[in-house]
Formats: sequence, structure tokens, C-alpha cells
Amino acid sequence: MILFFYHFFSNIIRKIPRDLTEASLSGAGLSLVAAVSMLFLFGMVGSSHFLLV
Repeated sequence: MILFFYHFFSNIIRKIPRDLTEASLSGAGLSLVAAVSMLFLFGMVGSSHFLLV
């Protein structure tokens, strides 16, 4: 059973185009913006929660 999953996922990984798996500067910037946005939203929810408690 484990061998089946290993074979299945290794085939999926091999079929991903190379340009989708390489890092890029725009991808890094987008990831940074997303992380900052998530931290901001988490902080806003946390601060509103602590004000209500």
C-alpha cells in the first residue's frame, strides 16, 4: 500500500513543469506580501478578541 502511494505521488511530482517549481523574484515578493497580510489580519482579530474579553 505504501509503495502504491510512493509511486503515485512520484509520478505526479515528475509531471509538474519545471518553470512552476523554480523560485522567482515575483513569487518571493508575492509570498512576502501574503505573509504580511496574514500577520496583519491575525493581529486585528487577536486585538479585537482581547478587547472583548
